Amino acid sequence: MKRSEIISKVKVRMDELTPFDEGLIITDPNSNLIKPIDAYIDEMLDECVVDVFKAFPLYMLDVFPMDGTRTNHDGVIHVELPDDFCRIAMVLFDAWKRPVHYALTSEHPNYIKQFNPYTRGGVTKPVVLIQNDDTGIPHIECYSVPSGSTDGVVSYVPRVKAEELEREELIDPLTWLCASKVLAIMGSKEAEIAMAHYLEILKKSLHV
Repeated sequence: MKRSEIISKVKVRMDELTPFDEGLIITDPNSNLIKPIDAYIDEMLDECVVDVFKAFPLYMLDVFPMDGTRTNHDGVIHVELPDDFCRIAMVLFDAWKRPVHYALTSEHPNYIKQFNPYTRGGVTKPVVLIQNDDTGIPHIECYSVPSGSTDGVVSYVPRVKAEELEREELIDPLTWLCASKVLAIMGSKEAEIAMAHYLEILKKSLHV
């Protein structure tokens, strides 16, 4: 679908909740910048795609193999992330008993445990961390692979622009989410209603 068509769909969502003039110009309360509403929608669309990709279940997303360089340091596998990385789909090394479908961030309570060899993930309960440390190369760290091997499957969901979305069923939640964010900039209470529509679609997708 063309980007202009998606922008139009977002405006339709907004107009359903709070009618506005086509040429509406709004001020961002954070920056005091004045822009046409189309410009705000356009700026937020790709950010909203990332939000949708991180929230919706993997069966609704396109998954690709991650071919980044793999190294093994003391039983911890490091895999370089591609530039278009959005989220982990599956990590399953040959020594592991089960796959991992998500990566921990530094905010997760189990994050710090991975730096202790006695509390880190192992072959029965493996753990994957997102890292962007002093190496300067974003990567994942996979705990643990005692054999020293790097053999296994690593796949991910890449970021895409809104007009590159291949899954038509994601357009609906994308437009509601973007509408909610733009309405919030406008200071409109209808932003919560748009978000409720988005969350209802998300809820249904998680209970299929």
